[in-house]
Amino acid sequence: MSQFLKFVLPKALESPTAIAPNLRIHTRERRYWVEKIEPVRRLLLAHGAPMEYTPGRTETLLTTVYLDTPEGTWSQGASSVKFRCRRYQDSDTWWFELKRRVSGVVDKWRRPVAASELAALLTGANRPELIEHFTDGQPLRPLFATRYYRTAFQWPGGLRVTLDRDIAFYHVEREAPFEFRRRIGGLEGYVIEVKVEGLGPLWLAEALVEYRINEFSKSKRALSALRGTT
Repeated sequence: MSQFLKFVLPKALESPTAIAPNLRIHTRERRYWVEKIEPVRRLLLAHGAPMEYTPGRTETLLTTVYLDTPEGTWSQGASSVKFRCRRYQDSDTWWFELKRRVSGVVDKWRRPVAASELAALLTGANRPELIEHFTDGQPLRPLFATRYYRTAFQWPGGLRVTLDRDIAFYHVEREAPFEFRRRIGGLEGYVIEVKVEGLGPLWLAEALVEYRINEFSKSKRALSALRGTT
């Protein structure tokens, strides 16, 4: 576990039997945008096969609702810790995620939440201590949502590469934060995320240099769309 999470996790969660290890993530993450994906896709397929979030499906629809306190913390630049809820395809289960990214290093804590429990998680009592710590006890409110299709590759040793396409941003209502009625923007092309400790394999590093892929942030782009600056 990273020192960041060890410092703030409640004592009950520090037991190795209290929470599954894959609910705590510590890695280096780089994101890029590329217009033409086929050279990268062929390279990835030459070294591995895509994962199946859903059995029989190698591409999955991801829906993510970004949250913040009423005054704003990360969305106003006052904190590097983001709050969000994510769903894979049409599952009844959402994943609440608390994520911090500093200089490309990501610490993430996540837990599964049934759709019926989402409202209590955002505003109710008895929330996990980790959420209370970073919100200072304030409720969480929806900011915007993103939706896109993801293909993911993973290798032994922790290397993970994802390809996201058809990225769309949505306005969300406070009264119905998990319903999406109005599209406010989007992005053509693909966003590539590389998650690995260290630099990763040479074949991947060389590809990123060759294709001159640029750093990119989906949440920053969505915030700009929300504020009407794009």
